[in-house]
Amino acid sequence: MQEAKLSDTVELLAALKQQQAQLQQLLRQQLWVADAPKASLDKVVAQIIRTKRVLSDLEEVINIRREEASADVIGPASIAHTAQRIRK
Repeated sequence: MQEAKLSDTVELLAALKQQQAQLQQLLRQQLWVADAPKASLDKVVAQIIRTKRVLSDLEEVINIRREEASADVIGPASIAHTAQRIRK
């Protein structure tokens, strides 16, 4: 009879260990999923920042070209001049 109880205890312990392993796996997955959207959001924010920088540079080029066009100074020299002004 004690052998039956011991056998049941061993089986119960094995089942509990298996359940514990499954719960730990679920927790790891939950943490991974919880972190995933944040990582994606950080990437999106970084891309938005880069896009804003490019747009700012383009606006600067457009404004420089408008100034040059109003002064009738368009030509190869003005393109070089625009490039120099952008680099500043």
